[in-house]
Amino acid sequence: DDAGATWKKLRDGNTRDVQISSNGTVLAYVASLVWRSENGKDANSYVRSTGLPGSARISVAISPQDPNYVYAFVAGSISIVTATTTINVSSGMVGLYQSTDNGVNFTQVVGKESQFFSILTHTSLGSSQGTYDLICAVHPRDKERVFMGGIGFAEWSPSQGPRVVGNTFNHPSNPFGIHADKHAITFDTVTSPMIMYIGSDGGVAKTTNAEMTTYTDISKNFVTTQFYGCAAGTNGIVIGGTQDNKSMLIDRKGSTRQSAVDILGGDGFRCEVSKINPNVLFVENQYGGLARSLNGGGGVGEIWDNRISANFVSTQYTNNIFNTPMRLWEEEGEEKAKLFYGLNNAVWMARGIISTGAEIRWFKVATIPGNPHIIEVSKDGNHAFVATLAGRINRVDGIQKANFDTTEIVAYAGISDSLTNVDIRGNLPAGRSITDIEIDDNNPNRVIVTMGNYGNTGYIYITENALDPIPTWRAIQGNLPAFPVYDVEIYEKDPNTLIVGTEFGIWATTNGQAATPTWTEQNNKQFPRVPVYEMRQVTEKAWTGPVLYAATHGRGIFESKNLLTSAPQNSKVTVSTIKTYPNPAKDIATLSFNSTKNGKVNVKVYDIKGNLVEEKSVTISLGQNEVSLDTRNYTNGIYITSIEGTVSGKSKFIVSH
Repeated sequence: DDAGATWKKLRDGNTRDVQISSNGTVLAYVASLVWRSENGKDANSYVRSTGLPGSARISVAISPQDPNYVYAFVAGSISIVTATTTINVSSGMVGLYQSTDNGVNFTQVVGKESQFFSILTHTSLGSSQGTYDLICAVHPRDKERVFMGGIGFAEWSPSQGPRVVGNTFNHPSNPFGIHADKHAITFDTVTSPMIMYIGSDGGVAKTTNAEMTTYTDISKNFVTTQFYGCAAGTNGIVIGGTQDNKSMLIDRKGSTRQSAVDILGGDGFRCEVSKINPNVLFVENQYGGLARSLNGGGGVGEIWDNRISANFVSTQYTNNIFNTPMRLWEEEGEEKAKLFYGLNNAVWMARGIISTGAEIRWFKVATIPGNPHIIEVSKDGNHAFVATLAGRINRVDGIQKANFDTTEIVAYAGISDSLTNVDIRGNLPAGRSITDIEIDDNNPNRVIVTMGNYGNTGYIYITENALDPIPTWRAIQGNLPAFPVYDVEIYEKDPNTLIVGTEFGIWATTNGQAATPTWTEQNNKQFPRVPVYEMRQVTEKAWTGPVLYAATHGRGIFESKNLLTSAPQNSKVTVSTIKTYPNPAKDIATLSFNSTKNGKVNVKVYDIKGNLVEEKSVTISLGQNEVSLDTRNYTNGIYITSIEGTVSGKSKFIVSH
């Protein structure tokens, strides 16, 4: 009561709701019970309300018109009897309870939900989610009209009884649609007619008539999408999986950079875009619903084979990994490309997943106790690193040497017998959620892991001997604040530069190989302090370097073409004057530039499609330098020359024989 200077604890326990009536009475849902206090500030004044059953969660609402009228929307364990079966759920609607004495006593006015009145349970799936989305509110001018939100939307009054009044088909043409998973209800009592606003996983909807019976979505330009993961193609497309807002594709062809199309329904999570053919996309939804598109987002379909179907597809909606990890490896071309996927306590791998018409073959490559959360594969494709949210990290070896011949291996699990599966937690902190694994492309022994949870001192760890039987890990927290870290990227052009996605945006260091790195915050006016769950580096044009994409959990996806904002860059000098002559060239082209330093550079020549045509290492000196290029075997066309090293620069020239 002193503007936040000091605080005192009133009650212990998990607290999900606190309401204060116009007469000052406090009603709080704490530790599975509703407690009432007429004082509020006195910890000893709280008394348990009577008449309410045991619960998994309760939402409390007080009438603005008459504080004596209080309602409790109760979720808990119930059984729902249908025509064919009985469904037992843990957080279905137990009932709506009413108090007419300011919350002292409650009586039930609506019973448990059924197959015909169900707002907290997916009866077709046999699952409920009242612990996740549960809200009720009282009409400001009618103390006996109550709105209830969960998956669906309903209301109750003594005259009408309980009735579902909204569905989840929130299309502009549907006046009764509100996006699934409601969390908030509030009223604008000044506007005439009065407006009810409903907050959900899909944003915000409002009523459009005085009776409050029709709704419209008002979330356009409300950029708050919660992405779990993202991927991007060399052609500039971006895809991402979202919390309850499907998997989306941004193809840059819309009227704005935010224009997206939905390519898979439900909750979206991890995704992949082929760098060999960026029209090949992989997306997923809740509990492992994996799908592929071969034409840039259309024709999305499952890619299981008959060996995995008996083990997984028939129970895909009871797979116990809500957010399923995947990783696409394609360093050796289309034919050898592999998709790694985490399923119930195991990692599976598919071949033949890039080409149209190719036979898709799935193999179980490892058993991972505790369910995979992260999968990362070394650049040589021989090692898969797998981590769980429970803190386990395993290394699977021998992938490139294993036999994936389906004529010899019939059993889906047969391949795992020829691989080595090693627990490499070593000296990592026990019991911590591992949120990401990053492998240095130039050194598979150098591996970094990030961790979640609050209340710890270290959130990022590195090993330089990851391929040893028991690697040794050390913290590289440095001056990075003690908050959860969700992702780490090793800059592909400089392994000393590390970029991390955290609970509070992006941070980076340019001395990542030091014992104590110095981290710098990268958030600025363009990028907010928001959770960053996944980042991806994608080189759209080989001569321009990678673009960094950051999937935030609440503000959409961002891209950066200069990779960092405020962190110091490498001390390399950009060549100001660089030219290639003669232009057009016929048999020999000369690259001429002036350097302010002695040193070494790599000269790379790319064709207009980004293919590397020629590469050579050159020692340069202070002053004017010239490098000769033999263009006799070049085809006619446009080429880009890139200088990388002590100095850097780019030049364009034409070859015409």
